Amino acid sequence: MRPSQRRIEERDAGVRVVSLCPGPVRTGFGAAAGGAAVHADRVGVRVSPVGSYNDMKDGAPRELFVAVAEAMQRRKIAYLHVVEALPGSFMFVEHPERISPFLRKAFRGAFIANGGYDAQSADQAIESGEVDLVAFGVPFLANPDFPERVRRGAPLNAADFATFYTPGPKGYSDYPALSAGS
Repeated sequence: MRPSQRRIEERDAGVRVVSLCPGPVRTGFGAAAGGAAVHADRVGVRVSPVGSYNDMKDGAPRELFVAVAEAMQRRKIAYLHVVEALPGSFMFVEHPERISPFLRKAFRGAFIANGGYDAQSADQAIESGEVDLVAFGVPFLANPDFPERVRRGAPLNAADFATFYTPGPKGYSDYPALSAGS
């Protein structure tokens, strides 16, 4: 969607990104859950500004996601979780600029990053103030003892991507754990 084809609207129930072309695109929070309102300070929002699925992607992610981050800041949500893979990660998508720093500037609450971090790059991102937390997905799938491996500086198991989200135990419970002496 081109930037000229959308506008951002704020409503009491959340943020609505409305396309000016047929078929509105919406994202929001603050709806009723089980009959009770969900307070913003108990809501976290996860965004993938440069992620793509099949041929779906945003042509101007900075504009759109900064507007969303600013709206989430005004709502004072609990956290913003941003998935933007680092170069070198299997998830990396080529794009002209990193979007996360702009989102961090727009959102001053708890800021979580995800996407290709290792222990060292996570520490650097936290120490520099770029993020407050780093979420690890794939390393945990392949290393059920991931925190202990990081503490010990032990090597990580390689992930078997062919087994992700498939039936059966392969890829879920068959990765080797560290031995007591490792």
